[in-house]
Amino acid sequence: MRQKLAVIDKPELRVHMEYEYITVGELGNILMRLQAAIRAVAGLAPHEYDEEIAVARPRFIVSSVMTKGSVDVYLVLAVATMVASTPGWINDWTPIATNIFRRFKVALLALGRGELPDSEADQNRYSNEPEEVSTLQEGLVIEVTGENIEIKAQRDFLSTLKPSQRHAIENLFWSFKGVVRKVDIDDHESELSIRLSEPEGHKPRHH
Repeated sequence: MRQKLAVIDKPELRVHMEYEYITVGELGNILMRLQAAIRAVAGLAPHEYDEEIAVARPRFIVSSVMTKGSVDVYLVLAVATMVASTPGWINDWTPIATNIFRRFKVALLALGRGELPDSEADQNRYSNEPEEVSTLQEGLVIEVTGENIEIKAQRDFLSTLKPSQRHAIENLFWSFKGVVRKVDIDDHESELSIRLSEPEGHKPRHH
């Protein structure tokens, strides 16, 4: 039986995607990689749980609205219902969710600007994809509206990203390429508008 969840519905992350058409597989791929990227930057992989987080078993749940040519995915944090019986626990997760979404947007913006720290381990682990990684920023435009996201204030966070975390973010960008025309990612703080165009002569990546 599915475990009951207590939903922390504020803040809410909205991902708006515009496309000519999208296959079920492509949309599913984007959603899986979106969850993987957010969980990675939030340190929510099962082996990274501390004792408090292990009890809550946080996860992300979505609702969506699809129209012709676009889809809106609304993503919120949820924790195991048992934590609701502990006074204050749900309220404690609101700032945690805010910080998770902020870190996610900062990481996306840093990668798009080519400012995400690189590492020797990164190159060694993913040396089988040198061309794809090196051309990731080509044809990529990210604009910030609303409250500006200050990368300098999050420099310590960016410098501690593990290769696997960076790879999860890169995979999300690759799942967008060639599928969607525009992606808007926003919450109550700010919005990222991502537009992608293939560099001349570049072969699209197959998923």
